[in-house]
Amino acid sequence: MTEATPSLAPALRNGDRRARAAADTRRRIVEAAQKLFVQRGYQAVSLRDIAGEAGVAHPTVLRHYANKSELLEAVVTAVEGALPVGPATPRLDDIVAVARNHASTPGYTALFSSLAGLAANTQSPHLERFRDRYALARTLTAQALVPLREAGTVADTHGEATRLNAAWDGLQIMSLYVPEMVDVARELADRVARLQGTPPETVALARPSQRTDGIAPTPALPTGYASGRAQREHLIERATDLFSREGYHATSLRDLASFAGVSKTAVLHHFGSKENLLLQVLQRRDELVRGRYGNVDDAPAEQLRALSAGARADARDTPGLVRLYVRLSTESATPGHPAHDFFAERYRSSIDAVARLVDAAAGSGPSGTSRARHEAIWLLALWDGLQIQWLYDPARVDIGDHLEAHIDALCHTLPRQADDTQPATHDHAP
Repeated sequence: MTEATPSLAPALRNGDRRARAAADTRRRIVEAAQKLFVQRGYQAVSLRDIAGEAGVAHPTVLRHYANKSELLEAVVTAVEGALPVGPATPRLDDIVAVARNHASTPGYTALFSSLAGLAANTQSPHLERFRDRYALARTLTAQALVPLREAGTVADTHGEATRLNAAWDGLQIMSLYVPEMVDVARELADRVARLQGTPPETVALARPSQRTDGIAPTPALPTGYASGRAQREHLIERATDLFSREGYHATSLRDLASFAGVSKTAVLHHFGSKENLLLQVLQRRDELVRGRYGNVDDAPAEQLRALSAGARADARDTPGLVRLYVRLSTESATPGHPAHDFFAERYRSSIDAVARLVDAAAGSGPSGTSRARHEAIWLLALWDGLQIQWLYDPARVDIGDHLEAHIDALCHTLPRQADDTQPATHDHAP
């Protein structure tokens, strides 16, 4: 037996070399996939694109990863493995440190914001992973809030944990569209300090935008005959359904035409391009939800409180529109996406609108104070993040209840709820 052992050495060495070569190939493929997912978005990248970026043949990629979803799992594992491991006992201040680590990890925010929307689909193989991830984050944050509950500054640790993690998600998404307005770690540090009872002096966070209606401009639809208008409406409804389930990039005009029972030529006749159809879908979504968020004749504080009722109605009556917003707002974070500018402008004007409303409710002077802008950014981020968590776990996350709790607390801390102030003109539904 011992005499035969030396003869195995060359084979073992060759096996080691092959294993190292295979590991190196997998590393190159994963690095290429991560780069392209961040640059273009997961849906817009094919396995052939990844093969080209990695400098290998397409069959080589398939030899290591059976499909793009499996490769995505490898990318997620690699990125998470590169992040520092947190302390065994969670502390509230650690949230800010983790946020800074995320921000300093190339591609992390873009990748995970995109995946958060992508995985929030009953057909996604990553649904359970992200649902478990959110549940664990809520549990750990609730544990970190226990000392504040014992000190009497936080009454509901689980509710506050849900809202803190939801806002964190929303902040990350917003930072991809308006980085000049949103610094994730700074916003989290401000909120944590407030929870601890030591609010810092909030610095100015944003510049006012020139728009006041909260909605980015989109090309107008042609009028035409009644039959043509009816067909356009039908196509927008079908596109809303497909875009919310499959995403923009994964839906072709041929898919849409087949789903709507018309020809591809008919789709192009009405909209000219898939990009213009997407913008019309987004505009129609805003029109449908616009009337649910209070009356501009109401006092500012009442307008703020009406937001939670509108959000509750959205989740109850039009869950498909919530899913559409989450899917497209996360997918469009890639700068090259045709809806990126729409969402960027929408965030800018929505932050301005809510800041004016907060200022009016507080009886302040001109809009744009640093406190009002912080509160506007936080409220919109919370709303976005709650919608994502609701899609993963609707039985445990109630969007309306959590928004109501936050807005009640906000109105309670404002200098005064000035019912005699002039209401703010706004349109800021996420």
